[in-house]
Amino acid sequence: MLSAVSVTSTPPRPFSTVDLARFTLALGQERDPVRIAVMLETEACRVTASTGALCVMLDWVRGTCWSANGAVTAREVHDLVTSVASSGRALAVGDALVLPIGAAPARAVLATRRHIPFNRTELAALEALVTAAAPVLDRLMR
Repeated sequence: MLSAVSVTSTPPRPFSTVDLARFTLALGQERDPVRIAVMLETEACRVTASTGALCVMLDWVRGTCWSANGAVTAREVHDLVTSVASSGRALAVGDALVLPIGAAPARAVLATRRHIPFNRTELAALEALVTAAAPVLDRLMR
């Protein structure tokens, strides 16, 4: 289900404040929400050695969800995404972690997956990524 980006060949290197600053600067240069979604997916996989990541954006007015791969039509994914985005709280589901990107109601969520639990450092890195992306996505998706 989370197959947008997959990275499994190399172990992650520690996520630093320099990495976050570079990521934030790159986000600020982007004008395309889909490109930002791909950047989030790639960076989330890199910093956590996740086997997959998927950024899903929401149009609350139309009730639709989409990713860089197109429309999200699976009802269970749609329900999970809207639940996390409307609550503003991260949720662990099986081997996946789903984080809202921004305050509730969030305009997007980031889901990551792997077969071992995420540690606190990795959770902090993911939270830093979505916190950096939230204002940019919010501005572009208005």
